[in-house]
Amino acid sequence: MTLGEYRVSSGAADELLDLLQQMAPGRDVPYAHGLPAVARVLRSDAVGWHVLGAGGSVCTHLWPMSTLNGRAEDLMREYGDTHPLANHYAKTASMDILTPADVCSGTEWRSSMAYSLLRAEFGISEQLVIPTCGEGADFRCFVLGRAGGRYSDEDRTNAFWVQRMFLAAERRCLGVRPHNGHPLTECESRVIAMLGKGRTRYSTARALGCSPRTVDKHVENVFRKLEVNNLVAALLVLGTNR
Repeated sequence: MTLGEYRVSSGAADELLDLLQQMAPGRDVPYAHGLPAVARVLRSDAVGWHVLGAGGSVCTHLWPMSTLNGRAEDLMREYGDTHPLANHYAKTASMDILTPADVCSGTEWRSSMAYSLLRAEFGISEQLVIPTCGEGADFRCFVLGRAGGRYSDEDRTNAFWVQRMFLAAERRCLGVRPHNGHPLTECESRVIAMLGKGRTRYSTARALGCSPRTVDKHVENVFRKLEVNNLVAALLVLGTNR
């Protein structure tokens, strides 16, 4: 499946673009300060940034701290090996976006120690894991939680875009350059760059001395050339939001 086949829901588009704008070249990957945006995109009550290594799982960043109150890391150290997802990723280092229901039955999940602790300590009954690195000694991921309501197919699609953003940001920090052989004209590149920085189509049109309709035509051409159907996908294909 290509990037363009993952459609961004209208409700998440602005949040995804806000998150993407935090990932400008030259900045560190926003694992910590990006947590609130990740939680909003995935409509979650809490989110943690976890590193799963030889010594077990360590939660290095948490949001919201007032709710989690530093307790999550202690619980992960003590009971992390009882979590079905922790066991799955430890064995496979898979990059798949998963919920507990993807690796065990509902009965197994609800009878697990991990479920009981999450419910008792934080009121969380549903979780979603977004891996962002499965290579090397450490497996890194976002772990999101909700007080109720399963993560839908739409949530998983939005999680796919979050994963892609952080993978792209990490590649930039590691010095891996994106492929620049895209067939865009200078005007098309300028339009996408301006929209990627948060400008409206009207503001972009004024800056370029053209009409909003012309801006729309440039965007249409970009999507066609890159084989995508939304701005987030276009920016990821181009590897930049300058």
